[in-house]
Amino acid sequence: IRPKMMLGLLVVFIGCTLALQVILTRQLSQSMEDQIESDLMRLQSTTQVYTRQIMLLGGAEEVTDLAAVESEVVQTLVEELYAASGDTLAVYSMDGTMLRATTPSYFNEPNFPAQAFEQARQGHAAYELSYDQVDECYLYFVMPVQTLQQPVGYVIYYLDYSELQVEKYETVQRVLQITLLIMAAALLFS
Repeated sequence: IRPKMMLGLLVVFIGCTLALQVILTRQLSQSMEDQIESDLMRLQSTTQVYTRQIMLLGGAEEVTDLAAVESEVVQTLVEELYAASGDTLAVYSMDGTMLRATTPSYFNEPNFPAQAFEQARQGHAAYELSYDQVDECYLYFVMPVQTLQQPVGYVIYYLDYSELQVEKYETVQRVLQITLLIMAAALLFS
């Protein structure tokens, strides 16, 4: 009876540990996604306000493409958006040509968010998220720049959430280690 009891308890403990890991990972992932979406909504709102102001001040409120705007206005747009958000960004014309970027290497072809950019061309803000299970998480947030209710270009942000990913991974690992210690002690005492 003793070996069967030990085996039964071991199976229950392992099952509970696996279930705890799955539930905890899902909850922390959902919390992370909620935080990211909240950040993106704030960023979109800030970008729209700054864009309208800079375009009005630069006398470019009636242009149909950012490529036709003076380069100083685009430069001011990039500088002000960077100062307001602190995030790496690039400004693109309607045909998808990069006009200005804070760090151009982040927007090169291998990492370019093609699907999100295509959605922005249809007038919707969109993002592409890339991450691994441990320590890397970043996204590209693409939104159309609008003046007088028509798109005139695009702003693409590069946002790094690697610290959040690492924190999530470490939390799951800590909880699992504590759970395993408690269950191992319970199994030994049983």
